[in-house]
Amino acid sequence: MFGSAVARIKDALTDDPPSQSLSEYQAFRARLIARDAVQRRIEEAWAEASAVADPWTRRLLPKKGLAYGRHVIRALRIEALAVLEIRAVRETDETVPECVYARRALRLSANVSLQFTRATKIFLGILGMFMPLVWWRHVATGLRVIGTLEGRQLVFRNYARTMMVNRPSLQPGLDYLLRHFTSPRSEKALSAVAHLDLRTVRNARLLGLDTAEALKEFWDAWHGFSAEKLAVFAELRVIRTAEEVAWFSPWRHERRDSSTTPAVDAQARRSIARLLALGVPRERTVKLIEFWHRCAPEDLNRSLEVLATRGYDDVAQIFEALGQTLWRARAARNWDFVVDVVGAGDIHRIALFDRLLEADTLPDTDAIRALQVRGATLDELAHVQTFLLMVCDRRKEPTRVIALLLAQPHTLSIKQLAECRSYTSHRSEDELEQFLDVLARHGFGTAEGVLAFQNIYQSWVKTSNVSRLLALYRGLRDISNDPHDAAAWVADVGEKHLDSLELLVKAMEITDRAAFQGIRPFARVAKAVLAWVIDDRGLRTIEALRTWRRTAVGVEQVDDYEGNPVFQVLLDDADARGDFGHVNRNMSAFWSALWREREAIIGRPRAGNEETEMGAYWSRARETEANLSRRALPQLQHQLQATGGLLASGLIRAAWQDAPTYGRELAAFNDEVEALLKGRGPVAAELTGLQADAISAVYGIDLSGSDACWAGVAGLQQHLAGMALGPYTMCFEHRRIEMTGQIDRRGIDALLEAFGYGRRFREVIGVDAGSAWERLSPKQMREGERSVSPQTLHRHLGVLLGALPETISDALENEVEMLGLETHEPARHQLAANRIKDFFEVELGDLLPQAATTLAAKLDEVTTDALIRRLVGTPVEAPELVERVNEALTQTARRVRQVYGRWIHQQLDAFTGAASGAGAREYRAIVSKHGAAYFAKAATKICSADNERMWREPRQAHLLVFDEPGRRLVAMAILYFEYIAAIDAKTPTLVMRAINTVADADNGHDAESIVSAFLSVGKQIAEDNNLAAFAVPDNTDQHLLSNRNDIVAGIEACYVGVHTRYSESFHPESKASMPPYAVNLRSGELFYGYEHGRAPVHTLHVLWVPACESPTPMTDDATNVARALLAESN
Repeated sequence: MFGSAVARIKDALTDDPPSQSLSEYQAFRARLIARDAVQRRIEEAWAEASAVADPWTRRLLPKKGLAYGRHVIRALRIEALAVLEIRAVRETDETVPECVYARRALRLSANVSLQFTRATKIFLGILGMFMPLVWWRHVATGLRVIGTLEGRQLVFRNYARTMMVNRPSLQPGLDYLLRHFTSPRSEKALSAVAHLDLRTVRNARLLGLDTAEALKEFWDAWHGFSAEKLAVFAELRVIRTAEEVAWFSPWRHERRDSSTTPAVDAQARRSIARLLALGVPRERTVKLIEFWHRCAPEDLNRSLEVLATRGYDDVAQIFEALGQTLWRARAARNWDFVVDVVGAGDIHRIALFDRLLEADTLPDTDAIRALQVRGATLDELAHVQTFLLMVCDRRKEPTRVIALLLAQPHTLSIKQLAECRSYTSHRSEDELEQFLDVLARHGFGTAEGVLAFQNIYQSWVKTSNVSRLLALYRGLRDISNDPHDAAAWVADVGEKHLDSLELLVKAMEITDRAAFQGIRPFARVAKAVLAWVIDDRGLRTIEALRTWRRTAVGVEQVDDYEGNPVFQVLLDDADARGDFGHVNRNMSAFWSALWREREAIIGRPRAGNEETEMGAYWSRARETEANLSRRALPQLQHQLQATGGLLASGLIRAAWQDAPTYGRELAAFNDEVEALLKGRGPVAAELTGLQADAISAVYGIDLSGSDACWAGVAGLQQHLAGMALGPYTMCFEHRRIEMTGQIDRRGIDALLEAFGYGRRFREVIGVDAGSAWERLSPKQMREGERSVSPQTLHRHLGVLLGALPETISDALENEVEMLGLETHEPARHQLAANRIKDFFEVELGDLLPQAATTLAAKLDEVTTDALIRRLVGTPVEAPELVERVNEALTQTARRVRQVYGRWIHQQLDAFTGAASGAGAREYRAIVSKHGAAYFAKAATKICSADNERMWREPRQAHLLVFDEPGRRLVAMAILYFEYIAAIDAKTPTLVMRAINTVADADNGHDAESIVSAFLSVGKQIAEDNNLAAFAVPDNTDQHLLSNRNDIVAGIEACYVGVHTRYSESFHPESKASMPPYAVNLRSGELFYGYEHGRAPVHTLHVLWVPACESPTPMTDDATNVARALLAESN
């Protein structure tokens, strides 16, 4: 029955019909190869092969050689297969030339039938059901006479169609198994190995295995080992039997996904062959697995040639002693240096200096001599070689560094010197001498002390500040003399708030560590502010300071203006109001007025003036400024009282001119502020200086009268004509917090290390890239890497922090330090934790594009690729350097967000609490489309702060929330008045998003009460304007609901778990009865969170609809305006 499908192998490969000429077949083959589909298949396969060979550059390899030819043949056979399949469908006579030629391409002889008769199909089906092993034997017999895999797969599909159930497919591994292994004794044995890949099956055959059962045992024992590497050894006959595979036992559990590219395997093959030819025993060559990617035969030959010239010719002994160093050694000069300069003559001694042999830049000979003069042995020199490489690479005078570290009083040994790698960092030799002197003066000048403080030296803490910190440490009674404890204390305290700490220690006579920990939270307040509190207010106890700080809103954000009398006036006024939020801006307004008035009086300095003339100018300038400051003090107090705590540079200058002018300007300024607090503001196309001052004061931003964007955002208030805009009252409750758990100190330390790493990265990335990313490894970026934690990923976070603006990094570091302090203020702790969480989950992603642009400007192509390898470990495909950097940072941020986001959520579990009526604040809310309202986005620092396009759309407005006594904006939301057909096609719907608070004005308000207040006002706005509904968009990865995750959670709690209502155009009968419910939008009805076309939202959550089923229509004016605006926006 199978006679028609059986032919001699010779016939299958060579027997062609006499009428078939070679030239005709070649013409047919050329026609197939020229087809677009075939060319495209060849290009894709070759591009993939090129990417595997060189994944970093991904440049196409030259289209030549056997490798390229194989892809052409493969594509040709696939196309020939398609020809036969099409002919089979059309039931074309198989003797036509095209079919004959296609058969020849697939090495299918004329004896092999491509279609079975009905009787054959029935017989094979019965056989496959009741005697499957016999069925497989027949299949194997039929396939052995076919000369190509593609041909066998074509014929196998016919066999597979006869199976009633579980139709198999012929994969390369199974194909090889059927042709080269004996038939399995059971169906279970066959199913156990049928899935194996071709490489594994071929390896087993090369090792003498020929049964399915033996193959199964081989797979069970070695499936964790790379089949590609094993194939290299098997094909070279290094491994000849299955028993000899045990030589690979140390690497038995090597990750299979660590297998290499064909190019790497080829170079390893050549190196192994070379070693075998030079007499290295077979079992020794398996050591190449340890450095498979770094074993190019050219490197091996270079090293062996150098050693041969020096009389070392026993390659087996050399390989046993040196191992991978034979490949890693850079050049002949490295061998010469180790032998001639270091003095390592014996091959085993040479092996000790692998770092020197592998180095691109060798140490100075004088540095080696300096150690040899001090009696350093070869073993000690080998121990210190890494230090020598680092110090000679980074220092101008390495011998002086060595002399300083080995000098008295610390007198380090050579082995201890090897541990001093941190002292090779980029500081001058003079700084190192000063640092060691500081340690000696404070009692830590021993060898142990020098080793303990090296991380402090590397952290870039100024040497003078190290001395100040150690002075504080020595001033405490209950300290340890252990230098490691002292170094840990210095690292923990840091230099950032050192001025304030010194003031507090002296003023409060702090003498023990517990009391010192108690004052640390107050050190975050500027020194000048603390001096004012302690001296002028007389608060000299920790409890008094704690009580004062609870009511001093925003005091930690006040900058240090030590010794300025104007600053004292501003502090007195802010303290009386209990709100320090305007101090920095008021001080800035004063400086601006002072400098402009000085220039008006004495002019600007002229470029090119002589040094004496410039000295005279600045002397006069200081005198003028001092005079103006004295004159300003009385009127500043009056201005603060008259404006509710606000200063304006225009008002200050007016007061210097005359009283009537000042009076008029003051009245105008107050009118502007009052208008802003009512949601209005300037309407002209250009801002006056006084109007800009008013907007800057109320919105807490830096705005000048010449701001370029004003003309584009002003004059749009008519978009809300005829609508009820408020005002409305909002109440934000205070949250009473208790701390029921412990903060993970190890995570805090890891974050602080990341900030230090980020500072070093930012400072040296443009100077010494290798130092910038020192010890950075992509291992932690692997998916499923179990060891990843805040402690192991801190360098990746450090790179991100180093790429971000320094102000952003410093602000986050302040919050991390706050979270790590031991204080009695759990509410401040939780606020810090929430801000850290918002950074990782919201702000980090928004900051990356600009960070990538800034970082890319410091890199070239080579350093960019090197940084990407260090960060993510895999190449990034993008045409532009900036895009590659951005993608690498994005991948890193994704991993960082997973690890640190999970960590900070665990810390937040340590806090419990609920909203409390005590400390609740009432605010005034109003809907506005005046030009000033546009800057609410900048005040709350949302990512669309500079998006004027969305503001100019008629559907959009802002809901502004003002603290009228505090004279400033405290929160905002973005509103959209637009027709949503899925809700009501005839009446507009109100959509609210981007509920955010101003950070400086947030005094521990409860997120749930903020959400409740905003949503209540939203419902009221919708009701007052007879709108169809009030809704919020679905939360997306673009943070449409809020930049604060606690607010997002509060909003989601209002609709999570509700049922879904579809667009009425789909299911008019599915209209939900009462909100909340979700509305899914059709593709043509999407809501857009930014301007039309950006940030599409597919689901809206309706939170309010009118009580009656048929909503009361809007007023005629409001309806007409809304419809006109919608038409304009579309």
